[in-house]
Amino acid sequence: MANVLAVAKQHAINVLAQLGWSQRHIAAHLEIDRSTVKRYIDRERDQGDTKPPQDSKPTISIAGSAGRQSKCQPHEEVIKAALDRGLSGQRIWQDLQSDHEFEGSCQSVQRFVRKLGARSPVPFRRMECTPGEEAQIDFGTGAPIITPDGKRSELKRGRN
Repeated sequence: MANVLAVAKQHAINVLAQLGWSQRHIAAHLEIDRSTVKRYIDRERDQGDTKPPQDSKPTISIAGSAGRQSKCQPHEEVIKAALDRGLSGQRIWQDLQSDHEFEGSCQSVQRFVRKLGARSPVPFRRMECTPGEEAQIDFGTGAPIITPDGKRSELKRGRN
């Protein structure tokens, strides 16, 4: 069977097209490919009239958008500010619990942070030292060692 969009998204495509949205805008809003949007609009156009009745407004129901609001939503500005300071999701959760009496879980905060799309940059620290302060060592063959029994031995990589 071919790939088929959920009925709710099919309906949303048709309603948004009836409202005058461009195919590019519909595709971006629903997070699907533009060719898919075009295919469903053409299919609807071929099946019948695409204009909505004048007396009723179309309703939009997109699969995945319905549901409960996150417990983190009221604290969105606090979370964004903490992310700007470079704090992790767990640290933000701890701060929300202590400072704002947050009752949600750590996972809910981490999901909310992922939804915001926040990425913390990897820190880069340049280490500088004066000449002679540090040395590099090559762990290759070392200087020969005279053992207590008078034999000469060389330490090699992987041997003692």
